[in-house]
Amino acid sequence: MKIIKTLASGVLLTLGFMFLLLAIVKGMEKDPGKQNSDALLGGLLLGIPTTVSGGLLAWNLYQAPRKHSEVQLRETFFRLIKADNGRVTPMGLSMATGISGEAAKLYLDDQAREFVADFGVDDQGNVYYQFSLGSVGLLEP
Repeated sequence: MKIIKTLASGVLLTLGFMFLLLAIVKGMEKDPGKQNSDALLGGLLLGIPTTVSGGLLAWNLYQAPRKHSEVQLRETFFRLIKADNGRVTPMGLSMATGISGEAAKLYLDDQAREFVADFGVDDQGNVYYQFSLGSVGLLEP
């Protein structure tokens, strides 16, 4: 499906640019006759929607992997806090997701603000985030 969308985006952008180029060429001619006016109008009416459609399709293709990775990051985050009773470290998140330690820390800081997490230090001096899971029914008795 991605190949079809990529090809469609390329075709739409190419056609759109060709129609717009035609409109520009006809608009720059010194003899603004009826034929040139029709070609200019037709080039604009066909070129603008075609180019915009191809551009939007290309933009959606560009954004899709980022949205997918954000969903995966969130799912991994929830899996980690559930597995360790609400406790997660930046190193653990970084190792589980493959993101940098700084990105993991920033992500956990955001989640800590959203879910009102506490911070702690374990016996080895590692900082961890403690999320409360009791109210959401994730803790097993």
